[in-house]
Amino acid sequence: MKTQPGQPRTLVVIPAYNEAGRIGAVLNAIRHLREDTLVIDDGSEDDTANIASRLGFNVHSLPVNSGLTAIYSAAEELGKSWNYSHILSMDADGQHDPGYIPAFLDAFEHYDLVSGCRFYHPEEIPAPKIASNLFAIMLFREVLQKSLPDVACGFRGWKIGTISLAPETNPGEVTPSRFGIVYSMMIRHILAGKEAGFVRIPAIYHPGDPLNTKIPEIISLLTVMLRYKKQGDSLQAALDLVRDKRNFSLYLSGYRFEAKRVTDNAYLFETDHDRAIGYFRNVHELKEYEHKS
Repeated sequence: MKTQPGQPRTLVVIPAYNEAGRIGAVLNAIRHLREDTLVIDDGSEDDTANIASRLGFNVHSLPVNSGLTAIYSAAEELGKSWNYSHILSMDADGQHDPGYIPAFLDAFEHYDLVSGCRFYHPEEIPAPKIASNLFAIMLFREVLQKSLPDVACGFRGWKIGTISLAPETNPGEVTPSRFGIVYSMMIRHILAGKEAGFVRIPAIYHPGDPLNTKIPEIISLLTVMLRYKKQGDSLQAALDLVRDKRNFSLYLSGYRFEAKRVTDNAYLFETDHDRAIGYFRNVHELKEYEHKS
């Protein structure tokens, strides 16, 4: 990867699970970065890994579908062994514009953790996605007493070795959270007294993409939050309802969230849409969360 003087050596990581229909277009868009890109195939049952290999990309395959916690750990271990200093992860489904990679590289000069931020134009985002992401953000606010603009974006990067990637489990649980690392790495970083950088990126939704939130993602989020919130009775109750695949509602920082199960494995979130739009507009006026490339 051609970097500017002072920029860190960065490994671009593409987590992929059953993305045979889209990963080819994503990889063709970053073919100039092929030598510094790693596709991590998360136990796909389709042709994802073969497509990436035929296009000349390095592929690391996990034996079974394991989730982002395992993917990020594998990425960091391999990146370190190959003498990279940073990881930059972006999705394989085309929802992240690779044209913003240079902005992340610039931000690495100032922050050890950098996340994409998708909500600078919240009025353009589907209401269920506004609601589900605000739900996560309000949980962060209750734990950290800090307003953040985006906490769940998969277009993110970090300096290798600076944030613990150990999986989250609660007492009595033996199965690590599949997606909890998305949330816990941000919490651990901020609790260590560090600021996260945010890069403005567009929110891309393809026609036909589901607007719901999968149950493993909700379980991962609530599991992580229960480790850091001292009084978590309402969160534990919500977690129990999700595990039973029942609807739930939760008040967070004055917002009421309704989560309705719409498929066997997913929920649709609702909240006061106008208030939610107002939150995202206001939080982006906080200059500490802007990084201009």
